[in-house]
Amino acid sequence: MTSYTLSSFPKKFKRFGMVKLLMLIHELEPSVVVFTFLHTAGALSILKSDKLTKVPAFTVSTDHTDHTG
Repeated sequence: MTSYTLSSFPKKFKRFGMVKLLMLIHELEPSVVVFTFLHTAGALSILKSDKLTKVPAFTVSTDHTDHTG
């Protein structure tokens, strides 16, 4: 079993699927990317910080309910 610190787990989780996301960006060459899923937006943020893409991005919150009950 792999042990993760609290700070390293989200970063490793966001790396999941980043190669496919980067391939799609290079293939489609979008002017902008709009996300409705926070983790995918986080993955793009990592790609941008690693200077692998410069595509502008926006995140739209589409779920405004309380999920506690």
